[in-house]
Amino acid sequence: MNIEELKMILETINTTTGLAKDMGTTWIWLHYGFKALEGLACIAGIAIVIYGIYRMVKTVNNADVDTAFMRSCRNKLGTGSPGVMTEAEYYATTTKIMELIDQYRREQK
Repeated sequence: MNIEELKMILETINTTTGLAKDMGTTWIWLHYGFKALEGLACIAGIAIVIYGIYRMVKTVNNADVDTAFMRSCRNKLGTGSPGVMTEAEYYATTTKIMELIDQYRREQK
């Protein structure tokens, strides 16, 4: 073997090992990257379920606010839709009632 052939063999080996290193690095990124994405998706799913349970518990705890009187006031004032009263509808109804009380007092003076 002469020097030219040895150089060509060494160059081939360097090219092959360089490509193998690149493929190995790419495989590691893909392998562990997909595992990380899978973990994040699992955490996001758990967080969505927990948030749904939290909203249900919060709605159930506001059941004492949802009285027949407030529902009838909401329906007559048109500050919401029939059914279970949401927190926003409760505050809109109370605000409207307070405005009407203030208007009534101003008219009485």
